[in-house]
Amino acid sequence: VIALEPLPGDDIEIDSIAINHDFTRAALIGRRNVYAFVIPNPQDQTVCSPLDFFPVSAPLSKPLGFLPLCNQKFADVISALYSDNILRVYDVKYPQKEVSCSFREAIIASAKEDFDETENQSFTNATSLGLSKAIISYTPFHNCSQTVEMSTKLENGKLYLLDQRDNIQCWWQCLTTESDYQLIRGPWKKLANGDVPECDVIETTCRENQAYDASTLTPDDDSFKNTSYYNFLHAQVYRKDTPKNLKKTPPPNLPDVHIFLIDSVSNSHSIRGIPKTRHYLREHFDAVSFPYLNKIGLNSRPNGFAFLMGKTVFDIRKSPISVGYSHDCPKDSSCCKLLENHDFISFLYQDAGYKTMISEDYKHTIFASGPCLGFNSTPVDHYMRPYQLRVDHENYTTPLLQNSVYDGLCRDSFVPQFEYLKDFLEKYPDKPKFTISWLTKLSHDDHNTLFHADDYFYNFFRNNSEKLNNSYMFVMADHGT
Repeated sequence: VIALEPLPGDDIEIDSIAINHDFTRAALIGRRNVYAFVIPNPQDQTVCSPLDFFPVSAPLSKPLGFLPLCNQKFADVISALYSDNILRVYDVKYPQKEVSCSFREAIIASAKEDFDETENQSFTNATSLGLSKAIISYTPFHNCSQTVEMSTKLENGKLYLLDQRDNIQCWWQCLTTESDYQLIRGPWKKLANGDVPECDVIETTCRENQAYDASTLTPDDDSFKNTSYYNFLHAQVYRKDTPKNLKKTPPPNLPDVHIFLIDSVSNSHSIRGIPKTRHYLREHFDAVSFPYLNKIGLNSRPNGFAFLMGKTVFDIRKSPISVGYSHDCPKDSSCCKLLENHDFISFLYQDAGYKTMISEDYKHTIFASGPCLGFNSTPVDHYMRPYQLRVDHENYTTPLLQNSVYDGLCRDSFVPQFEYLKDFLEKYPDKPKFTISWLTKLSHDDHNTLFHADDYFYNFFRNNSEKLNNSYMFVMADHGT
């Protein structure tokens, strides 16, 4: 996979990809330019065949299917391309017009933030071919058109009706949880501007009034559900004991602790996928990278138990780098039931006087999936779990709601999480805080989607740098892939 921005005239599109019959050369074919490169043989850092680029005797006619890349691993091929391969760009109409540069030059020139000015002076924008810009601007919502028009708004803890038509009636209710899989719905209330929900997750729904409506009609009735045109979830951090002069209260003496976890992202992929964020964390917060940390098991649960509970849920076999360990939950398989009785890290921070928060963006939690039921009570002061149950769990969601909160607004599932975290930071400037923001959907099923999130993460840390200044922050993953 080669990520670059096509030159002017190609309309930011590559029409097709072609490789020759012996898999030695490849070309990305645009409307005006062809981007050609040799497929390397990583074992000896040479190409599979010494054929030249252009003109070619073997036609570039084989459609892109399974590309064996000389039977080498993909990561090795990236390394070889980075080291010494040449990218050549040919004008389709005038092939004698050629621009060439090494992949190393293109990458260095594109990642200007990571190099000092002296080193950057030897490269130009033309040399870089817009490589990093194309990576960062990739988004699954590139052609997305917003289909949801907001009819309700939650602002500064108050609900407002945005749809001003006379025949519209909107309602709201609070959502909480009794356990990780049990959603508790509060009573429905007709929405009046300025209503103050005393909860973190609020559901709103709107419908046009009908002449035949009964006076007792509520959103729980089928006739309401079948004709509702709007259904949405708002999330906030509701604080019951807010001081009158909150902005003037002194900051806590204890530092905050924040865990930002992106599921299924290796250290090497974070270098490729979120370079701006990594650079900002390193330069502004003096971040230190730990490239050699390793997982202790497959998938999320065993690793989550290890660093959040201090428990192993599977045996760790004896090896040259480990003495071997038996797991800590022998009587109840891999679930470690009665989680409330374990040393969950959030409980320790609560005991130390911290305000705590967790958000995840998946229907299952790190401790609850398959046969595991998770917590039987709310494990933190502010828990976004009702949001995910209502949006994603098959027992509670609806197509209308699921579309409204994500795709209908052309936004990622992590956006409500970061908005929730931002509100948490603002509501407790006088208290030490511990948070876990676990992002599952972003990169779990598609590695390409990490790239477009870089700008969002970078802007979040930059815009909230003052609030995060007295903090220990862990930007990490549960495992790679």
